[in-house]
Amino acid sequence: GMVFYSLKCALGHDFEGWFASEESFSAQRARGYVTCPYCQSHQISATPHGS
Repeated sequence: GMVFYSLKCALGHDFEGWFASEESFSAQRARGYVTCPYCQSHQISATPHGS
């Protein structure tokens, strides 16, 4: 079961992503692997949607 996230960077760009779990997403975000595709910001807020 993947977890679908609506993501938004600090500049307000909306994008989305699939992650293996909430723990996986949190770990990747903490390491700076989750970036905005438009401006490469690492300041990402997320809303999980489940699967």
